[in-house]
Amino acid sequence: MKVFLILAPIFVLIGLWLLIYSRRRSRLLKGFGGKRGFFYRHEDDGALQQALNHAFALTAPLGRDFSRIRDIVKDNGIYLFRVTEALDLSYYGMPQNTHFGRIAVFFETKKDLKLFFLVKNAQEFKHIIPKDVHQISIDPIFIKLKQSINENPPPHTLSVTLMRGQFLAYLEPMLTGSEKESDLNYLFELAKIVKRTL
Repeated sequence: MKVFLILAPIFVLIGLWLLIYSRRRSRLLKGFGGKRGFFYRHEDDGALQQALNHAFALTAPLGRDFSRIRDIVKDNGIYLFRVTEALDLSYYGMPQNTHFGRIAVFFETKKDLKLFFLVKNAQEFKHIIPKDVHQISIDPIFIKLKQSINENPPPHTLSVTLMRGQFLAYLEPMLTGSEKESDLNYLFELAKIVKRTL
């Protein structure tokens, strides 16, 4: 009984914080789209989730899944939205399936490359897929992509995926949920630059 009395307020506070955090991010995206006159939809009709899960599925034992897509802002084929990503990058041992709340940008491209990497400080590129980076480092698509990012350094760690003719990127700030309008603007502008470049 004492444990319940201690834990109950903690769970209530966590739930309250998650609700506030969710509403704040929702207002952020809605406001971002509203200021620019972009199309806005509160929830996905299932099409965007299906496109993401088809394009960015990873080969076992790795795993990646997208769900709970909402607050979708769209302009000229570029989507900016909130999403929950389940990501498991463990090649060995127990699955490390962890759920992350992301604000991501997505668009279709005619270019096709199996590429998933993280960027820190616009210079440090950590490749997740493929593991052998020699061949990919000389690929003209990757070179253009890298140049676009170097010319527009991210404010936080940037995750970029290009697979099956689709592009996906999101920032990974140190504190989850701390995204600002400037971060959303960075993602949208980067997507426009990359879309033109590719």
